[in-house]
Amino acid sequence: MVQQEFWVCEGRIVPRPSDEQGVICTDRSLLQQKNHVKIEADKSAITIQWFMSSANWASLFFISNWISNFEGPFKLVFFNAGWFEESYASASKAGQRIEQLIAKSDVRLSSRVFTRDFLGSSSPVAMELVELLKQGRPDEDKAVICEVNSDRGTVEVQHIGKESVLAGIWGEARMSYPCQTGHSYDKIVSKAYHRALAENRPIYDQVLASMVKPNGNIHWISYQRVIFPRQNKFTKSNHVTINCALAPVDIPVF
Repeated sequence: MVQQEFWVCEGRIVPRPSDEQGVICTDRSLLQQKNHVKIEADKSAITIQWFMSSANWASLFFISNWISNFEGPFKLVFFNAGWFEESYASASKAGQRIEQLIAKSDVRLSSRVFTRDFLGSSSPVAMELVELLKQGRPDEDKAVICEVNSDRGTVEVQHIGKESVLAGIWGEARMSYPCQTGHSYDKIVSKAYHRALAENRPIYDQVLASMVKPNGNIHWISYQRVIFPRQNKFTKSNHVTINCALAPVDIPVF
């Protein structure tokens, strides 16, 4: 439960604005159209929320210093082609990151999906995936299984494990955004499926993707995954089994 709420405009704390009819403005209107920054303080964290393209710089510089009045931890929630969330233990680290993002406020991301091999990454590995690699086999209750036709270059989801990350967010129906084909997410994340089959070995990589959640909001989701190939010598359609873990990734976009 939010204990305190602050709105910052033009470098100072202001009462939450209302429109000309006295109706309280929505959060989205204040953040995106009126250039405000929102601060929420509760027992779990201090959350700072803003749109990178519209937030007033004076407000962000003010907040980067003002949050030293709080103990934290701190959560930065900022929008650029989707909502990013980052957590910091100290006010100094959070303030430094806010100032870094001010300098990147004019950056427009050209892609909505980024992937990177895990080799050489500085992100901590998801140990549950490391265990699967050691065992040499997937956990199908937590996996998504896809049919891959390398000749046509197509991928079709065949099974969604009831304990998979995908099911936990979008459910087990195969009509959700991650299961659809033809969009940029499908084309980019499925490249590794074809590679796993071509090389006949598991692929361990990481993904950062801007995705529509069931509530209609767009969020950047970071996850690590292991892709296990399963080839059929008698047909052109093979399968991959993907185990994922929501985890930090080493894909710097700002």
